Amino acid sequence: MSVRTFLAPVAIASLILIQPAIQAIGPEPGAPFAIRSFHFVQQVDDSTFINWTGGFIYTSIKVPLKRVNSKDAPSADTPGSLTEARAMARQEAERLAMGKLFSAMKHFPVESNKSVMDLLQDNERFRMQFGRLQDRVKIKSRRTGEGYVALELGLYLYGRNGLLGILPDRSGEYIPSMSPEGPEDEVTGIIVMIDEGLKFNPVLRPALYMSNGRRIYGPGTLQPGLSRPPVLYFKNLSEARDRGNAGLRPAIIYATEIINNGDAVIDSSDARRILGSRSGRQALRESRIIFVMP
Repeated sequence: MSVRTFLAPVAIASLILIQPAIQAIGPEPGAPFAIRSFHFVQQVDDSTFINWTGGFIYTSIKVPLKRVNSKDAPSADTPGSLTEARAMARQEAERLAMGKLFSAMKHFPVESNKSVMDLLQDNERFRMQFGRLQDRVKIKSRRTGEGYVALELGLYLYGRNGLLGILPDRSGEYIPSMSPEGPEDEVTGIIVMIDEGLKFNPVLRPALYMSNGRRIYGPGTLQPGLSRPPVLYFKNLSEARDRGNAGLRPAIIYATEIINNGDAVIDSSDARRILGSRSGRQALRESRIIFVMP
């Protein structure tokens, strides 16, 4: 997969800020912003990343300490001691990291054809709620080295206080039902395999389509107020089965096509297997869906 590059200016103008989310498939108790070997992490720019499995976006910044002037009276720009120099560098690091994080967030892919910027332009209520998220940004790590201060800031994508929780509600679509071709299968979840040859980039609220163009899962089928991930992303099938939420009897299917780089099309026979099963339709309603990235 070609990793999507977000062209996010480092402007710190009037940017607004964010945060929280889920388990191994989201935040782990006592280990905020933990990154595990099985997490699918996408690079946004040189120091900003999206952890799609853990459910957060984070960025880092490194600020050099200003030269200490202990002889003259210290000014707003000149520290009078090493302690003051470190305090000034920490403040500057936080300001720069916040700006960088939310410059990238404006380009964050909410849906295959919609970014945070699109919602900020089109939805006044979202603009207001997005602004309130600035207080939920968390420090991922902070350290002081020889002559510098380094800071990592993160914000969660899922959870009641995350980005997902403030997205405009698009519920109202029904998950269709089909008659099974044979005995009804037990389907505890859906694992969608993305072939390496398909141009695909993760989005927060992706959709699943049948080959005839009918949508069977997407933003409109999500439960109102959903706080868990609409889709989980993993790097390989074994980790998806062991650590994901697709249960013991997942339907493992392959995407045949990608729409808008972020929505998957599946074969009609696979769709019938899922939609012809009561447990399969329930898995869709409960968002027990995993995409395995190439």
